[in-house]
Amino acid sequence: MNYQVVKKNKVLLFDGAMGTMIKSYGLNINNSIEIYNFTEEETIKRIHRDYIKAGADIITTNTFGANKIRFKNDKYDIEEVISKGIKIAKEARDGNDRILIAYDIGPTGVGVKPVGTLTFDEAYEIFKKQIIIAEENEVDLILIETILNLEECKAAIKAAKDYSKLPVLCTFTLNVDGELFDGNSIENAIKEVNKLDIEAVGINCSPGVKDIYIIVEKIKELTEKEIMVQPNTRCYIDNLKDFIEISENEFSEEILKCIKKGAKIIGGCCGTTPRYTKKIKEKLSKL
Repeated sequence: MNYQVVKKNKVLLFDGAMGTMIKSYGLNINNSIEIYNFTEEETIKRIHRDYIKAGADIITTNTFGANKIRFKNDKYDIEEVISKGIKIAKEARDGNDRILIAYDIGPTGVGVKPVGTLTFDEAYEIFKKQIIIAEENEVDLILIETILNLEECKAAIKAAKDYSKLPVLCTFTLNVDGELFDGNSIENAIKEVNKLDIEAVGINCSPGVKDIYIIVEKIKELTEKEIMVQPNTRCYIDNLKDFIEISENEFSEEILKCIKKGAKIIGGCCGTTPRYTKKIKEKLSKL
């Protein structure tokens, strides 16, 4: 099913955290969790299926760290890791092509100069390899997420547009001051992304779900692209010095606020589970 067809006239619901779910099965998430595509294939498939059962329109491949810098395992090369992650996701949807597969690209882990160590061209080549593999394995769209560095973002998007005809979505991760970790403001980041041919832009993970609708409202004023939001479950307290994890119901209420402010693509990041997805789906059904 085509991405444009599925999203027509509706709010699209992504799945939630992969790492959180992997940890819930007693597995170590401190190393490259993409290795579980091989050693725990049925577990990864079960996680995808649980999100689908909870109501997700889009599931995300277990490939977040599958690049030559972040992935640390000599037994498998990047092409094997990415291809396997996509294969598992496809099998999980059991032939239901209304469930879309998003190929997940995370940051390189070292960033692009001047704040990182890679040149723009080096980052571009890393992302290019990933994109080509994903395109060959026929995913439905590309999700570039948890982007901390604007130049890295631009390198990833350029590679995606140069080597794929797939829809591209991109989400930034912000610090507690509402800025990218390279010091760029969200205003400047959106301004730069507006120049690029992608379907959606937004935020994921930090700074947590509480009052994230305020950032969505700001992004809405800055772009005509569709807005995506996938926050984590944290609610910061004590002047941002500590946090609590909020419930599925509280999380879904915050997501509804984001929708009212203009978000059309929603989901969850760290801490979320199929229970969170199910609660969001229940709330969406009543809109």
